[in-house]
Amino acid sequence: MQHHAKKLIGKAVLLAVLLSLAVYNLYLVKNYKEAEQSLEELRIRYESLEEENRQLERGLEEITFKRDIELKYGLVWVGDIDESIVVDLRYASDNNFTGKRIYGAEVCLLTRGTAEKLARVNKEISKDGYRIKVWDAYRPYYVQQILWDAAEDKSYVANPKSGSKHNRGCAVDITLVDTDGSEIEMPTGFDDFSAKASRKYEGTPEHVKENLRYLTDAMVRNGFQTINSEWWHFEDTDWEKHPILNVPLEDFIQPKD
Repeated sequence: MQHHAKKLIGKAVLLAVLLSLAVYNLYLVKNYKEAEQSLEELRIRYESLEEENRQLERGLEEITFKRDIELKYGLVWVGDIDESIVVDLRYASDNNFTGKRIYGAEVCLLTRGTAEKLARVNKEISKDGYRIKVWDAYRPYYVQQILWDAAEDKSYVANPKSGSKHNRGCAVDITLVDTDGSEIEMPTGFDDFSAKASRKYEGTPEHVKENLRYLTDAMVRNGFQTINSEWWHFEDTDWEKHPILNVPLEDFIQPKD
């Protein structure tokens, strides 16, 4: 009887040991899974920090690149001054009077002063539900010769001998759009080299004249002047302070590593 009891006690002890080992094993497994989960979370966080660091580096490189451009040429990206200004550079596509793509890149640049004036206009007209759309801004000098040669009526294109205000980054060809981006009715489309494009054209409907008058008044109030032959063309009154530039737009694309 005593011997049998000892055997039972031995089995009970063994069972207790086995249960303890099982519990300990579960504890180890739980801790291992928790450790694995922690390591996975650390890995994800590390990769996220690496990506953030890469983005910061790219951002710093872009800032440095653009700063150097401004120091060298005096030009800034219009979108950096006011990202709500719509950009549709016609000479960066074949949707222009030449029927060909003239610009090698769609980069909308102006002198800082001109861009800031344009941004002030855009802010002012936004209160009435409008925005500016830019058809042309800085234009490399060599392009002036291309447009001169392509134009049948030379009165609509600045003579390359003297250059254009566009070549200085001090002129813009623009129109108005609403909050949906739809163009507001104006006398003509862009580069319509006809009498209808003139500010003095008498056949323009009155409501269209009013649209143009609204845009013109805002531009003039903020330091721009007009020309009679092209309703869409506006020049910074400080244009004489800036030199003619002949830098291709492709040169304003930041090189990739």
